[in-house]
Amino acid sequence: MCDRSSFHGTIAEIPEICVDNFTVLDRKAYFLSHCHADHTQGIFTADFLENLNKNHTHIYMSEVSATIVEYESNCGPIMRHIRTLKLESTTITLIMDDGSHKYLNVKTIPAGHCLGSVMFLFEINNQTILYTGDFRMNPENISAFGQLHKDNMPIKINTIYLDTTFQNESFDNFPRRKDSIRMLVNHIKQWVDGEPTNRIALHTSARYGYEFVFNEIYNILNMKTYVSDDKWALYSKLPSVKGITNHSEDTMIHLCEKRKWREFDHSKCLPEHRANQKYLNVIFSAMRHRSMDSENSPLDSRDGVIYVCFATHCSREELNFFVSYFTPDKVVGFRDQFIPKAGTKRCHVFEPTRTVKIRKFNNNNASNKIDPSIVNDLF
Repeated sequence: MCDRSSFHGTIAEIPEICVDNFTVLDRKAYFLSHCHADHTQGIFTADFLENLNKNHTHIYMSEVSATIVEYESNCGPIMRHIRTLKLESTTITLIMDDGSHKYLNVKTIPAGHCLGSVMFLFEINNQTILYTGDFRMNPENISAFGQLHKDNMPIKINTIYLDTTFQNESFDNFPRRKDSIRMLVNHIKQWVDGEPTNRIALHTSARYGYEFVFNEIYNILNMKTYVSDDKWALYSKLPSVKGITNHSEDTMIHLCEKRKWREFDHSKCLPEHRANQKYLNVIFSAMRHRSMDSENSPLDSRDGVIYVCFATHCSREELNFFVSYFTPDKVVGFRDQFIPKAGTKRCHVFEPTRTVKIRKFNNNNASNKIDPSIVNDLF
């Protein structure tokens, strides 16, 4: 259980709103970028619900995040206050205490962090503010996001509120998630083909964010991952999560929700568990994979365990490229202050180790909608 918010909630340029922190009351509108616990602090409390009722206030989020909130609140009264945002421009009216109105334009952009995660691009009073939330965006894909460009050039952003989780120099590079998973799939196939009693246990560090893994395993091996009835209650509502099942007898892979995996017998999370089953434990993490480069394998295998480098946040290189690409007037880092990589200057393009693909898009499309294939490329 997380007891601390990663972001304080305040966008200085728009003091009437609050983002990813619901312990702050009496704001005119609230925004949720994604449903990890360090970004939802206070959202299910009685005080916050009373504040929403009293002030007739709404919480804005993606459609998938709304589905998760509905699941986590058990269809609670908070759902009356949720408004969903699609991947296009929306104008929100903020009603001030004196009865006057302010108009806030907001666009949501896929953040590539976890299920339903989005960035918020705010426009108000001739200012453009980007709140990234937790995000992972590959340098070669940035130019494909039409909402962040005009006339095939990056838009002017005054302030970026930036996820700096892995800006430490120990995390200069991370492999693409799809590369890590495709290598992992080869190990999974070898293991399950070895003995009839061999099984796979997947261990994740967060409640959401690994649906891509389930889908990729299913796409390549035609083998779904068993999840508990509790998880199935959510995933069954989301057509995009195809690689899961709630029938343990149909698969050799399961999602183990026991964090201290060495201390638990898998019989506690598998109704069809048998004593003679032998498990390959797969641990997804980014924190343990320091000083990665193109020569390092994203997989570390030892003693019946495979540690997979699976980063849902930007690496230090990716952060520096992102900031230098847009050259904002100001960067506000969270949880920590943004520190540019030595030798990288603002207003100069940072040179990534990978080639950046410049993609053009049709500016006649007024909403600059995002091609769904680009969302897949984030991984």
